[in-house]
Amino acid sequence: MQLTQKSSSIIALCLGVPFTSVGAIMTLWIAPGALGQTILVCCQIWLLCLTVIWLLKIEPKPLDFSLPTQNDWITGIAIGLLMFGAIFVVYWLLLEPMLDVNSIRDKLTRIIDIDRQAFIF
Repeated sequence: MQLTQKSSSIIALCLGVPFTSVGAIMTLWIAPGALGQTILVCCQIWLLCLTVIWLLKIEPKPLDFSLPTQNDWITGIAIGLLMFGAIFVVYWLLLEPMLDVNSIRDKLTRIIDIDRQAFIF
């Protein structure tokens, strides 16, 4: 049975997307701790295996690896700097005024039990 491109894409999404959400939800809300982390790791392994199996068995194409060109490096660095700038601006303009650094420091010290001098703030 030959799959069309559309049905192949839908099957791939249905097999992959729920596992990212399941892993995150388990580790953050339902079962924080060792069980949640184990489920998260299993979901990540499933995504890796699904990708490899899909590329090798479902849509076999010759693998083509090429080194990035100078233009690729420039584009990657430019996009990375833009993303860094956007995160930096949003943090300093919007988030920093809302954060209570002393409260965060106290909570982290209680949770991790680290000396206050180890923190940069």
